[in-house]
Amino acid sequence: MIIGYRADDSYFSFAEDFINNTISLKQLSKAMYLGKLGEQVALMSDKSINTLQFIESNTVSHQEYYQKRQIRDLKARQEYANKDNTNTINDLFILDILRKKIKNNDTRLQ
Repeated sequence: MIIGYRADDSYFSFAEDFINNTISLKQLSKAMYLGKLGEQVALMSDKSINTLQFIESNTVSHQEYYQKRQIRDLKARQEYANKDNTNTINDLFILDILRKKIKNNDTRLQ
C-alpha cells in the first residue's frame, strides 16, 4: 500500500513549477500541504487487493462534493499564489539535481 498526495490538478501544477526550476524542493514540499487537498491510497499488490471486502456504499450528491473539491482546489491555488518566494543559497532546485551537484546523503533531500 502506498499513501501519498492526492493526484490533483493543483498538485500537478506545483510539481510542474518544480520541474520547470521555478520553485525549490522546499517550496514544493510546503505547497503540497496547501488547501488540505488530501491524500490517496493505492494498493500495489494482488495480496493487498485480495484482502479488501465490500461492506456498503452510500449515494452522495455530485454537485455538493464537486463544489467542495473546487473550493479546496481554489484555496490551494490562492495560497500558492501568495506563497513566500524567498529562496536561500542552500535551497535545492531541479537543476541542481540534474547537474548532479548533490549526493545521496544531502540533507536538503530529507
